[in-house]
Order: sequence, then C-alpha cells, then structure tokens
Amino acid sequence: MRPGTARRLTAAVLALGGAVMVVAALRPAAAEVRRPDARQSEARPSDARQPEARQPEAWRPDVRRPEMWRPDARPPGTAVPAPSRVRPERPSRPARPARTAWPRSAPVHLSIPAIGVETALTAVGRRPDGTVEVPPLSDDAPAAWYRPLASPGETGSAVILGHVDSAGDGPAVFFGLRELLPGDAIAVRRADGEVVRFAVSRVVTVPKDEFPTNAVYGPADRPVLRLVTCGGHFDRERHRYRGNVIVFGELWHP
Repeated sequence: MRPGTARRLTAAVLALGGAVMVVAALRPAAAEVRRPDARQSEARPSDARQPEARQPEAWRPDVRRPEMWRPDARPPGTAVPAPSRVRPERPSRPARPARTAWPRSAPVHLSIPAIGVETALTAVGRRPDGTVEVPPLSDDAPAAWYRPLASPGETGSAVILGHVDSAGDGPAVFFGLRELLPGDAIAVRRADGEVVRFAVSRVVTVPKDEFPTNAVYGPADRPVLRLVTCGGHFDRERHRYRGNVIVFGELWHP
C-alpha cells in the first residue's frame, strides 16, 4: 500500500469514529426527553389541569345568540301560541260633548210626563199696552210660547204660558203644574225636529204683585225654561187668582 493511501484510510477511520461517538453522545439526551416524569405518572387525574373546551360561539353565555338559536325562536310558518296575559280592553270612545244650545226654532209640542201633560204649542206676543198676551181660555186650549223671547233650547229664557182652569170648563192644561218636583222631566219638540229636554230645578208660588219679572223674562247666558200659570188663592170678587205658579227648568244633560 502506498503511504498516501494509508494516510487517507486512517483519516477516514478517525472521522467515522468521531461520528459514532457523536451519535452515542446524543442518544441518552433524546431518551431522557422522551422518558416520562415519574411524578407526573403518579399524579392523580383531578390534579392535572385540563384544557378548557372552547364552546361554540352561539352557545357562549357572554355572546348574544343568533336569532335561530333562541330557545323561543320558531321555524318560519310555525303558529305562535296566544299570550297567556289577557289583553286589556280598549277604552271606550269618550261620550260626545253635551249640546249646550240650539239655533232658534219655534216649539210645537210640550210633554210633562209627571203630571200627564201632552199639549201642542201656539205662540203669543205682547198686547198694545206692553203686557203679555194669554192663551185662549178653554179646557182644550194649548199652552203658548212667548214669542218675543228665546225659543226652547236657544240661549236665553224661554217662557211657556198656560191656564190652570176656568169657571166654565174646569181644569186646564197647566192645572197640575204646582205638583211638579225638582228633577221632573220636561220635553219640548221644535219645528226643526229637535227635542230639547229640561229638568225642573224649583217650583214657586208668588203673589202677583211680587212677580219676579227679571227671573222669568230676564236674560240668561244658557238655555233655560220657565212655565207660568195662575195659582195661589182665588179672589172670588175679582174672579181671578191672586198669585202665579212658576216652574224653573234647566237644560238636562244625560
């Protein structure tokens, strides 16, 4: 063998031996890495910290669920059950405001159920001397509306006159007027078809020389009704009553 060849073989052997030594030195370290720790093998399962499982996004308690995952969500087309709470009743419509006045229209009929009065109405005015006209004196004579003042239902005082009786015919249309009581109903039908209702507020009997002219014929800021007839003591010498019966009526609101 040539000297150069021998040197090269010797170098190769030395290099191979060094590689074997390196591999041998690395093996124990790798084995040590793979060797389980005796303390870990003896540890109880409960002591080992388990990784927290990741919840789906839709079910995380701190994340708002999509509409399709709501427990009360229903597939399209599913009937929705009626609510358990009863819906409160809708409030009824407010009543129409009570009418406070009507335009002028002549009264044609008077009804006072409490004393059985059902009478047509005529109209009277003033005499040439300025006094009030009176209706015809007979048992079947109607009551009369005093035309110069307000019509029943019109703002102001409406006055209706009637006889109480007569010597020849007996009781007349307003014979029972003095028997009316506060609260009794009075209805007046007018030419325009409206029926205006009043309620008796008071009934008074006054001497003729103390007649309350302003309270009966005076102005009023609302529709009021006055019924007037004769009453009180009868003067046989003069053949007339010494007083008057007056019924005051106020507009009735149901």
